[in-house]
Amino acid sequence: MKNFESLKSEADRLRKSKKYEQALNVYREIWQDFHDMCNEWDGLNYAFCLKQEKKYHEALVVCREVYEKYPNFESIRCSYAWCLYYIFVAPKRILKEKTFLDNAELITQLCSQSDPSGIYSRTVLRVLDFFIEKQEKPIGLCIQWCEKIDQYELSDAPYFLKKYGEVIELPSEREQFLTIKLKLLFEIKEYEGCMEICEEVFDTFDILHGENYILFRSVAAKCYYHFGLLDKALERYKEIVEVFPAPNFIKAIADIYFKEGNLEEALKYAIDAVMCKSLPEKKLPSLRLLAAIYEAKGDAEKAKMHLQQINAILRSKRRMPDEELDNWFNTYNIKHEYVDFRALATNLQILWEDEKYADKARMEGRIKAILPNGKSGFIETAEGDFFFTFNNVNGQPQRIFVGTPVTFFITESYDPKHDRNSTVATSISLL
Repeated sequence: MKNFESLKSEADRLRKSKKYEQALNVYREIWQDFHDMCNEWDGLNYAFCLKQEKKYHEALVVCREVYEKYPNFESIRCSYAWCLYYIFVAPKRILKEKTFLDNAELITQLCSQSDPSGIYSRTVLRVLDFFIEKQEKPIGLCIQWCEKIDQYELSDAPYFLKKYGEVIELPSEREQFLTIKLKLLFEIKEYEGCMEICEEVFDTFDILHGENYILFRSVAAKCYYHFGLLDKALERYKEIVEVFPAPNFIKAIADIYFKEGNLEEALKYAIDAVMCKSLPEKKLPSLRLLAAIYEAKGDAEKAKMHLQQINAILRSKRRMPDEELDNWFNTYNIKHEYVDFRALATNLQILWEDEKYADKARMEGRIKAILPNGKSGFIETAEGDFFFTFNNVNGQPQRIFVGTPVTFFITESYDPKHDRNSTVATSISLL
């Protein structure tokens, strides 16, 4: 029968050789049969092997026993914290919020942010991420947990993950923390704090990962707008639109110009927003803004056309207008009149195109070719061939075939394949 020292020597050798499953079997024997002879290091090594084999509940029992018996033994704290993390903090589905937060709090007491294992920072980020998902944010707790992290001690180095044979670059710890903190502060309307974070991020990071480029700029723009810094808000929205011309951001630019009284620029951007491909109900905010712009320009007829379209969309969705719209409809005698939805949509499309391309002539041609991808092709005209995409076809793109006569405008574009500027067809309508 092996004695304590020989078993311990064998277990240590297996652990150092990274044969954790074999090692923990020997450590288990030592812990059970020679418990009184074991010291804190034996407990730590046993818990470490259990943790390596993902036996977190067993490891937690050992860690607790060692920690209670040797409260000044610093080395057990990290293993204890990791066990708590894997069992109570890491799971995506949190069954008991109090248990989750209590154990996360215990981890922050066991370790500090300077701990090289990173368990402290990871725990705080997990808790903040949990708060983001909650419908009702506990404001006090959000701020309390944000203050547990010193962002300047977090790494600025991005992570690199190999997935499906490709190396993916992920945000650094500091970018992750600032992203989560920004979302929380914005939801609880701490706009000054949001502005400070955004400005620091713009000054610190040359590259923001994933959706963060848009997130930080959109939050900054909304905060600037809130504080009346319209020029700064405009600058950030325009930066977004350059890379992501989504209708809500384009409309935000139009809103600012309208608020400043620049009706021509407001009209230009509002038309760009409403002409983006989207469902009719998604166009309601832009239609509403266009009605206000035309009203401010003294063009009651065009304002009414847009209000009629709003009314038609609301009726098609069996939705009631809000009080402001209801009063607006009454002013223009719209409430009870019938409007041909499709005819009005066609007339509005023509109006928008006339406004957008006022300095351009509408061209005529026919579809010369449709590329194999089925998403683009060429239009043949007397002045040459023009590239088009089906996204720029008005009405029913499924009716486009080779030989179909069309009208269109041309606009400046960029050809990435040949690295040069080009002209393409847009706002294509069937004859």
